[in-house]
Amino acid sequence: MLTRNIGIIGDGGTDIAIFKKISECILSDGDQNNVTLNYIELNRQNIHDAVDKYSRDADKIKDSCYLTGKEASALKNSVTRTIFGAFADFESELRLISNRDIILVTADSEHTFSHPDDYFKDWRVSISKILVGSIEEFYRAKVRENYTHEYLPVVIPFVVFPSTEILQGFPLL
Repeated sequence: MLTRNIGIIGDGGTDIAIFKKISECILSDGDQNNVTLNYIELNRQNIHDAVDKYSRDADKIKDSCYLTGKEASALKNSVTRTIFGAFADFESELRLISNRDIILVTADSEHTFSHPDDYFKDWRVSISKILVGSIEEFYRAKVRENYTHEYLPVVIPFVVFPSTEILQGFPLL
């Protein structure tokens, strides 16, 4: 039976429970149950404050790009540091990481939006792209440290807006 270790970077028990269930639905093998999912809560790590700061700052941006401005750079640097910390925690917990293992980088905004179109403002969409940039930076650094792809986890960003509370009404949760 295949075992997948899944480290979750989250900002609270409810969020972690929701992301566990989502990943279980995605990764389980239906009724055959050929996969064992071993969850590791990376409690020392979260990106909530960085996303919250970016949300507040980006809402005020008038003349720069949401992906390359100083606000985006600050978010990317903060998330990259968090991924490095999560990797260290994950590695110390497991001793040996493989490319079958997963680190979920999760975020929600904890904000409610006034209008349906608020979900599609450019800066909100840019958060996922900035997280991908952080993940790429993490991989580049690990390759420079002579890690090979066989010994690096798959790092997956998972951004939910306005918050995970909207998912609690779904039947799978």
